Amino acid sequence: MNYLQRLDCLGLWTLEERRNRSDIIELFRLYECLTTIPFECFFSLDTTRQTREHSLKISKHSCTKDIRKYFFSNRVINRWNSLPDHIVQASSINVFKNGLQKMRSSRMGFFMDNRCSLTLEVVFWLQTSVLDWRQVRLHLVSNLVSRVLDIKLP
Repeated sequence: MNYLQRLDCLGLWTLEERRNRSDIIELFRLYECLTTIPFECFFSLDTTRQTREHSLKISKHSCTKDIRKYFFSNRVINRWNSLPDHIVQASSINVFKNGLQKMRSSRMGFFMDNRCSLTLEVVFWLQTSVLDWRQVRLHLVSNLVSRVLDIKLP
């Protein structure tokens, strides 16, 4: 069994998913003032336009340097803004974590960065079996479509 199959059998999260999940949890802690660092040091709520999903949207500032682009305060914003209102408005940290768990099971790939996860999957797939490139290409295309559309394909 390869790494992804073992994780799937055990019901565990990949390292990438755990890192992205912990980033979102830390942002929730900042917003709820559960840490000593003030929320306003890193983020500002988006009040300039009407939001569709929830009222706690965070405005994202443009950046040109990679050091800024991959910093915590910038990399977590898109995932936070795509969360539904009932998760963001959670009454406690445990309710928030449970909402994230449900989000992971309902929206495949929510905590994954598509550019890295597909490459890792192909590497593990190729290491464990001998496949021709048509099978790999078919697998990649179906996986990419399922992640973009948030559906699970056979």
